[in-house]
Amino acid sequence: MTILYLILMLSLSLICILTIGMRLLKKHCPKDIKIFAQNDNDATEIRSAGFKNILKENTVFEGIQLIKTKGEHGRGEILQHAGQVCGVIFKHSKEKTLYFTGDTVWYEAVQETIDTHKPEIIVVNAR
Repeated sequence: MTILYLILMLSLSLICILTIGMRLLKKHCPKDIKIFAQNDNDATEIRSAGFKNILKENTVFEGIQLIKTKGEHGRGEILQHAGQVCGVIFKHSKEKTLYFTGDTVWYEAVQETIDTHKPEIIVVNAR
C-alpha cells in the first residue's frame, strides 16, 4: 500500500465525517472504515457511533507511521470559537515523508513541524 493510497483512505474518512455528519456517517459508512481521530474526545464519539478502527496520534498503519501535528484555525479571537485542528505527518521507509497540514494557518508550530520532520511533500488547505 502506498502512502498516497493511505492518505486518500484517511482523507475520505475525514471528508465523510465532515460532509455528512456523525448521524449519517453511522448510517451510510461501513463500521470497519479506518478513521484517524485527532483527540480522545473525537475517538470516543466515533467509537460510540459503532466504529471500531480508530487510529490515534503517533500510530503505525500498514507500515506507515502517522504523527499528529499541531494546528490552529486562525489567529486571535477566532481560536476561542473554532474547533480543534491537527495535521498529520506520514512516514514510511520506502516513501517520501508527507506532511498534511490540516485546516491550519501558518504559525510557528507549522514551521517547527517542517524543521523537525523535513517532509519532501507538503499538502496544505489553501484558497
